[in-house]
Amino acid sequence: MENTKTEPNIVDLFQYQIKYDDLTRGEHRIDLNELGKSLQGFATVFSTVGTYVIANKLPEKTSEYKVQISTDAKIKEGSAEIIAFISAAIQALGDISIIKEYFDVICAFIFSKREQSDMDRVLEYLKTRDAIDLEKEKLHHEETMETIKSLTKLADTSIKNSISSIGNGCKTIQLSSGLINESLKVVSNIDSDTKKVIYKKDQSKEETSQNLEILIYSLNKKTANCNFYQKEQFDKYELDDSIELTSYSGRITDPNFELPLNAYTTAFSNDSFLKVVAKVKHNQNCDVYYISDVIPDKTEE
Repeated sequence: MENTKTEPNIVDLFQYQIKYDDLTRGEHRIDLNELGKSLQGFATVFSTVGTYVIANKLPEKTSEYKVQISTDAKIKEGSAEIIAFISAAIQALGDISIIKEYFDVICAFIFSKREQSDMDRVLEYLKTRDAIDLEKEKLHHEETMETIKSLTKLADTSIKNSISSIGNGCKTIQLSSGLINESLKVVSNIDSDTKKVIYKKDQSKEETSQNLEILIYSLNKKTANCNFYQKEQFDKYELDDSIELTSYSGRITDPNFELPLNAYTTAFSNDSFLKVVAKVKHNQNCDVYYISDVIPDKTEE
């Protein structure tokens, strides 16, 4: 007699409309590269938020996601509308309307300028939701706010990717949500000013240089642009390929890169890791690591 494994019953909980307004390439056109990057960003953000709301856990790898994200698309005059369905296993659920409400609150914060007033709105929601013993819950709410900040930091790259098309393929992105077969309500209007603030949130990273160990997998010898993985994350991926492997953009400013034989081209050709000094800066569409020097390997000295 064969053992059969029962698959969890996955249901659509609610939907999110991602609306790209004021398209810049024509009334019915949007660049597929920009759209793909943005949608992948939203998919990761929604998966991260959904997992936290349902399971009270910050996922470190894709196999820990507790929600599924699916989509259909409509290109209308002057805008592109993407409907994302947030789905999960029935046995994991509580009250879907409460799950959606908490999901909305977190997304509204993530895609805001994250000022004190934005944090206050999250805390106000928590107080209203848990209005039993406000004094007793106050510390818990503050801890929850710190967890939401950690979630935002965890999803930082995906958040930036999701709004990267603003100022390029479109002028604004509007997020609206609703339960299945119900009307949509606007959660967030994201414009170029909000994008600039979000992209500058990690300014402290730009103040000092960092020592990194990287694996360069793409290198343009003319422009000195490259793409790389960081060793710590790559090692985890080697052990568990369900972990999301993040790619980073770099530009080599080290004068030694001009030499016919240099550490960068050698590491790239040999598919080997390289220890470097780099400083991250925020460009319009992504973070770029400016690599200024190679750290000598002490074993070779």
